[in-house]
Parts: sequence; structure tokens; C-alpha cells
Amino acid sequence: MRWIVLTFVFVLAAPQVHAALALAPELTPEQKALIEFQKGVGNPDKSMRVKAIETYEATKPPATSWPLFVRLASADPETEVRHSAFAALAKMPVHDTSLAKQLVSIFEGLKPNDLKERAAIGKLMEPSEFKADVVGALAGQVEKLRWPEDPKNYRGKMVPEKVKDEAKEKKAEFCALVNVLGDVGKCDVTEMNKETPVKVKKWWDANQAKFQKADNELLAKYAKAEAEASKAAKDAAMAALSGKHPPVAKDAPTAEQK
Repeated sequence: MRWIVLTFVFVLAAPQVHAALALAPELTPEQKALIEFQKGVGNPDKSMRVKAIETYEATKPPATSWPLFVRLASADPETEVRHSAFAALAKMPVHDTSLAKQLVSIFEGLKPNDLKERAAIGKLMEPSEFKADVVGALAGQVEKLRWPEDPKNYRGKMVPEKVKDEAKEKKAEFCALVNVLGDVGKCDVTEMNKETPVKVKKWWDANQAKFQKADNELLAKYAKAEAEASKAAKDAAMAALSGKHPPVAKDAPTAEQK
């Protein structure tokens, strides 16, 4: 009896539901892309999460959705997914230093002794157009490092192979992070030894102002472009309201000159 009543209710309600759906505004392509992205990153299969990130990245998503990349880059349990989200975030077009600072925040939030992960994430910051914060973070990390010395025999006892392998691995991680600084910041310190952190500090002290100057010039460039675009849009709107054409630039050719 209950099933019959429920069926009757659904039949009566169906027209109203269809009417409500018909009145609902159609989703924009951007909204559809975001919905598909959210579905994809909720998939337990890591390969599907990576695919969702790559697909959504290709749509040039708006800045309002970037925190989703930040969450994945910071908290996803799978390294592949974190790296994919971080790489996508680093490629987003920006006109200020806010995104570079966000990348650095994620980098500095990594485990201090996990140099392998720091090198991987550091390399992924390379596409960032604003470099001062990024290169400063990499240089600061190298400055804190200590060159792993080769283990020595103790009281006639041979050093275990495991200890030798661990020292070799630490050296490789040290070198990898210094090389990332060279790739991203064009640091010319290439010798790998106990003096490397000191030399990197001197390099950064000598070059920090250059990176900050480059960032400031980029900020000024984008600010000028945005001001010009805003003025052009305002002029066009005023011309449309008055029925006139927007003013011609001083250097623009006249009809006779054309």
C-alpha cells in the first residue's frame, strides 16, 4: 500500500519537477568543467584524480577555483596527485606575486628532512613568472643544509654497506636541491661540498635585489596594461551610451592619411 502511495505522489510531482528543471538556468562551460573536476578529484583511483587535474587545467580555470589545486597539492595522500596539482598551480597566469607566495608556502610546509620531495616541488615552481620569493625559498633551504660527510672506519671496524648507501643517498639529495636552485634561479654555484651552503648564501645576498627588481617591473607592466584595458573599456561604454565612437589615439592615421 505504501509503495502505491509513494508512486502516486511521484507521478503527481513529476510535472512540477520537470517545470523546475526547465526554469533552471543552463550551466556555463566553466561551471560544467568545475563540476566534472570536483567529481574527478573525489575518485579513489589516483590516476583518475590526476586526469581530472590535467583536464581542468587545460580549461584555464578562474582564480576562484585555485584553492582546490592548493588543497590537492598540500593534502592528497598520493605523491603523483600532489605533484600534478602543484604543477598545474605553478602554471596559472597571474599579474601579481600572490601565487608565487602560495607555492612557497606549500614548499616550506614540507617535512624539513625530506630533501627529495623538496627538490621535486622546487623544480615544479620553475614556471612561476615571479621569481623572487621562489628563488629566495630555494636558496634559504640550501643555506640550511650540511654536506654529508663520508662515513669513516671506527676503531678498526669497517663501515657497513648500509651506512655507506645512506650517505651516498644524502649526497644525491643535497646535490639535487642545489641543481634545482641552478635551474630555477640560474645560480652559478655548482661545486658540491661543505662550502656550498655558504657560497649559495653569498650568491643570494648579491642577487636578491635583482630578482626583486624584476618582479617589481613585472608588477608595473601588468598594472599599466590593466589600467589601459580598463580605460579602453570605459571609453567604449561611454561611446556606446552617447552613440559616438571612442576617441582616436593621437598617433592613429586620419581618414585622409589612410
